[in-house]
Amino acid sequence: MPGFIGSGNVHINQKDPTSGNFRGWVGPLYASSFEPRANAERLTLPSKGRDNFRQIIGAVTIGGEPTFRMTLSDADKNAIRMLFLGTETAFSQASGTVTGESVRAFSGQNIRVVGRNISSPTLAGTGASVTGAIAGTTLTVTAVASGALYVGQVITGSGVTASTTITAFGTGTGGAGTYTVSISQTVASTAITATGPTYVLNTDFTLLNARMGFLAIVAGSALATHVAAAGSAGLPLNAGYSRAGTSGWNIAAATQPSLRAWIQFDGRNQESGADIECEIYEVVLTPDAGFDFLADDWNEVPLTGAMVTPPGKTMPFEVRGLTSP
Repeated sequence: MPGFIGSGNVHINQKDPTSGNFRGWVGPLYASSFEPRANAERLTLPSKGRDNFRQIIGAVTIGGEPTFRMTLSDADKNAIRMLFLGTETAFSQASGTVTGESVRAFSGQNIRVVGRNISSPTLAGTGASVTGAIAGTTLTVTAVASGALYVGQVITGSGVTASTTITAFGTGTGGAGTYTVSISQTVASTAITATGPTYVLNTDFTLLNARMGFLAIVAGSALATHVAAAGSAGLPLNAGYSRAGTSGWNIAAATQPSLRAWIQFDGRNQESGADIECEIYEVVLTPDAGFDFLADDWNEVPLTGAMVTPPGKTMPFEVRGLTSP
């Protein structure tokens, strides 16, 4: 009687939880363990008689819940989708140029744009239209038609001295209130337009991570000063950049209520060379661990579950030993 040292591949046909239909076979996948188990519960009747106390006078076994455990060595998108109970969609980004993307900068923090694989980034402050008057270096805003006021904006309007900028908040923090401006002057109440400055790449900010779309604020720059003045609300900016075309896959994790699958194991006994199969007609799987993206060793995908006997079958799984092709 030969012993058994097994090898084999796993094919999985996952059931769609919405339609109830199987999606089609995925595989072969490599696994480091594949363990179906037909469980049974034993019930015994111990005696409490005087002469045979605690001896077993009756015993019966009752079929238990058949369970299953599998550990996939593959860590491809199919295994990750199952581990995270997720839904797979295509990920794509068209190449092109982006202008006027709204971002917000905070003191001591980096900026991230939506696009990835970017180049030639630009940053500019936002603008506003307000009604206000200037006395000395104090701008008093009484109404805001659009936008918000921030430190660094250049203001223009009837009677406003050219190149006047907002240098500090007073009682105003974007809307009505007072602001300090860079040039002393007297201006009666009038319509004022505020225009955000254009910041300079590698002077005010740098491209920190092109692939992920991160920008870094240069310490001590005009942008850093304006961001600090904006306080905890942050400084609104308009970003622009070029982006390269990108494609791939995306797993929306924790979006599936369950993972039901039909599984076929295509194996071989390495001791005898005989082929052996195990077919599980339906199993409800649960992830048995997380996925450590920074593990020092190979990641694996452990799954455990309960096997179900589906309609038309009289057993939850079958094992076949093949003596010929």
